[in-house]
Parts: sequence; structure tokens; C-alpha cells
Amino acid sequence: MTLDLKPEIAAALAALASAQGLSVEDYLEQLVKKELPLQPEDAARQEGSGMVRENGLYVYRTGRPLPFFQKRAGTAKGDGLLKFLRNAPDAPPEPEDRIT
Repeated sequence: MTLDLKPEIAAALAALASAQGLSVEDYLEQLVKKELPLQPEDAARQEGSGMVRENGLYVYRTGRPLPFFQKRAGTAKGDGLLKFLRNAPDAPPEPEDRIT
């Protein structure tokens, strides 16, 4: 498969891939795998538990917060977190913070 991308998009993809220690091809493959729908048998098996497999790990996904986090959040709606995240630097992770 060949993708014709604008140079600025290709450069951005290369930077994202490099920040994760991946080739552009491997980065795009991971991105596409993450976005593809589940196989029918996987969806049926995971539907009731709330557990889904992401990046080789099982995580809890129901659309509802876990009770601990719900209690801890109180009446917060996320605006404070978004304000904090908007001010975070747009920089690649430090080498010791990278996931390999």
C-alpha cells in the first residue's frame, strides 16, 4: 500500500514514530490496529466484563469510571485537567519515560 501525504504530515508522522522508537511503518501499523474494530468473537467475549485488550494489556472499559476514581473526582468535570493539559509542553518524552 502506498500513501501520498503532504510533506508536513509525513514529517509529523516521522516525529511521532521516532519519539516512540519506531519506524513510520511500524507506527502506522500500530495506529491502524488500534482503530480497527474488534473481531466478532473478541467483542462477544469482552462485552460483559468491561475488560479489553489494548497494547498487549487488559484494561477496564465500560464508559463509567471505577468507583475509586468516581469518589476521588467528586464533582469535578474535567475542565481543570484540560486546562492543565493544554499548558503541557509539546515535547517528546524523556528517554527513561519511553515505552519500549
